[in-house]
Parts: sequence; C-alpha cells; structure tokens
Amino acid sequence: LLAELSGGDEAYELSVANKLFIRDGLDLLESFLHLINTTYEGQLQQVNFVESEEAAKKINDWVMEKTKSKIRNLVNSKMLTEATKMIIVSAIYFKGSWKKPFPERRTEKKPFYLSENEQTEVDTMHILDHFPYNADENVQILILPYRGEHLSMCLLLPKEKYGLEEFENSLNGTRLLEMVAEAESRDVRNLGITDAFEGSANFSGMSDAPLFVDSAVHQAFVEVTCLLLSFICKLITFDRIRSRFQKFFNNF
Repeated sequence: LLAELSGGDEAYELSVANKLFIRDGLDLLESFLHLINTTYEGQLQQVNFVESEEAAKKINDWVMEKTKSKIRNLVNSKMLTEATKMIIVSAIYFKGSWKKPFPERRTEKKPFYLSENEQTEVDTMHILDHFPYNADENVQILILPYRGEHLSMCLLLPKEKYGLEEFENSLNGTRLLEMVAEAESRDVRNLGITDAFEGSANFSGMSDAPLFVDSAVHQAFVEVTCLLLSFICKLITFDRIRSRFQKFFNNF
C-alpha cells in the first residue's frame, strides 16, 4: 500500500525509506539477502558498531538525507555497543493539502493544557464543516481528509481532560482500526496484523542468530497550517543477541 502511495500526486507528496544497518560479520541468510536486493532495492549497509561515533554518523547522515534535514542526531554513539547486531531505520516524509482548508482568519490563540498544573497558548485553527467522526466512552476520533481522497489524518481526543497518558496506555491497534472503520464506513478489520506485536514474532528468515528486539526510538517532526500538513517520522529499533528464553519486548 505504501509503495502504491509513495511519490504522491498533485495533491500530496509521500516518500517512504527503510534501511538495515548490520554489524560487520553478521551472517545473514542468502534468501534474506536476495529479498533485500530484489524487493527492497538493497537498502542494507554493514557498519562497525564498535566504532560507535563513526557508526552513529553514518546512520544520522542517512536520516538527515531522507528527512530533508528535519531530523538530526537520531542516534548517539552511547546507544551503540558491542552487543548491537542490527539497527532498523524507517522514514516517512509526507506533505499534503487539506481537502477542506481551514480559514486563516479564524486562527486564534487558545489555551493548550499540558497537565493539571501547566498550560500554554497555541495557535488554534477553526473550521465548521462535515467530517467523519466517531466516539466511545473514552475518546473522540475525527478524520480530516487530504486532497486526492487517498489519505486522511486521524485525530484522537480523550474525553478526560488530563487523560492522555492513561488513554495511550489502553489503546491497541485493533480498537483503533475499529473506530476508524466505523467513522469511515469502511471495513479494515481483517488486516491480520497481530504477530508483530506478540512474543510469537520471529526473525528466523533473516539470520540463524537469535535476534531479539531490544528497544525502539521514535522521532517525529510535524508542521500543521491552515492549508497543509507536513510530517516526518523516524522509527529505529535495536536488535541484539540475547538469551533465547528472554521474552520479546521486555523493555516496553
């Protein structure tokens, strides 16, 4: 799906880039290397993680190139150790125009509540129109379409004023997809994406070594205006050699 949408059209610009940074000397299966070269355009690079500063620079240079210099220093040398076997980096750059632009004259300063004890004034856009909407006892969801009809932005607002953290902890992919589907009247429930988030996930198709996801780092740059939205996000995961009996994602 992302491959079909990448590049965009006159209405939006979307690019997706993925790359594996592999420790020098790590044995990868021939079938996996063939898949990388034929399907993912060979986005794999061997690096020496022991030389942590040089390795971090190589990764950060690639990140800057793919995010048009919006995200810098995603990785620092202290994140890299002798135990690091592989780093997976995924980048998405998007810039699109709203199907229904917000009237600029209606933008005004409004309070934004960071916590019960802290608030700030932010530029707040206003529009009165019809949009896909859904709600349950905990959250409201609003969908703002972009020009071209292919993409939309989903906004989630907890009904509890200071309940964002609690809501984030309770949110799961299945419920989110259900709410979006009900708001858009489209059936997206049967995507079948479950194993990637459970201990049953395995990476045996990449290497005979026992690779485990150790931690994940995410950064995002988001710019919203009355006419358009642009965002850049990076997801990076660190894989290390660990005991086969240690559970996946034990740091989460």
